[in-house]
Amino acid sequence: FMGGIIGPYFSVYLIDEVKMSYSFIALGGVISTPIILIMTPIWGKMLQRKSWIKLMGIAMAGYSMAYFFNMLITSSTQYLYPLAIITCNMFSPCITIAMGQLNYLKLPRQNITTYLSLFSILNQGVSLLATFLGTQFIALTENAVLDVFGFRMVNKQYINLIQMIGILVLVLYVFRIDRTIRKEQEAANG
Repeated sequence: FMGGIIGPYFSVYLIDEVKMSYSFIALGGVISTPIILIMTPIWGKMLQRKSWIKLMGIAMAGYSMAYFFNMLITSSTQYLYPLAIITCNMFSPCITIAMGQLNYLKLPRQNITTYLSLFSILNQGVSLLATFLGTQFIALTENAVLDVFGFRMVNKQYINLIQMIGILVLVLYVFRIDRTIRKEQEAANG
């Protein structure tokens, strides 16, 4: 959900307001693939050995930093764009693999296909809602400028801050789930 709020608008911000070239933005796509190909097996091995829920929380915290870097991108700080892409793609494979595990955590085995289909439908609905909310936010804050410690931010920058905070709140919830599951396992083991 959090990742879908700014999606349609950030590239427009980079082109129209930051004056970033299409080639430089395309570079992000080029560097994404090898990073994901390298990080996926690394995260996969770590997830097999450690608590996948805890690692997902750690990866989400790292992933949120991409939004922090995005928030700071201006015409004079375009060098942060590749850093944001690298950060995002270093942590996203862990989140993707762990979310795949999450589907099976508490689902009943009987009619699991139905539950997975429902999960997919709900996921797409939430993505649509995120895009809608992002559209409303951008429209309502079009001329609003924030000045944080002398750093001037337009709406397409500070929405990244909101997303980062939202993801970090989810990280706290993920760690709470991890603690709850560990306590349940300890109680079951006596």
